[in-house]
Amino acid sequence: MVKTKSIEESVENYVGSISVGMLKYKKHLMRDKNFSEADAIDKTLEYGMGMLRSGLGGTITPQRAAALFREQADINTALANICEKEEHS
Repeated sequence: MVKTKSIEESVENYVGSISVGMLKYKKHLMRDKNFSEADAIDKTLEYGMGMLRSGLGGTITPQRAAALFREQADINTALANICEKEEHS
């Protein structure tokens, strides 16, 4: 049986995916468009803010989006720390 996601869950998933989309876009700009890293970051932030603005509103507040990004950052930092420990083992 397929579980139907609520609008809140769908928007939360969308907001949570923004950083991955931004990373892919930055890599595309640098690889395919020969952007410098600094210029790619600036352009990527514009891209990400457009995505974020389309997801924020009554369903997901800016505060909830910030909390999602911080949770992702904590998880990614923990994974990076594990990878670094594995490298030195």
